[in-house]
Amino acid sequence: MSRVVTYIDGLNLYYGIRSKKWRKYYWLDLVTLSQSLLKPEQTLEAVHYLGIRH
Repeated sequence: MSRVVTYIDGLNLYYGIRSKKWRKYYWLDLVTLSQSLLKPEQTLEAVHYLGIRH
């Protein structure tokens, strides 16, 4: 069994969705999205959302 960690580039995700005017996707469930991309022998360990850091 392989363990997977998903890293989401929040800034690019947000502005990509915004540029396409896909407002309904602003509230994506990123855990469910990540799980849907896994292969059968993989398990999701964590999802890290990387946004703006000050």
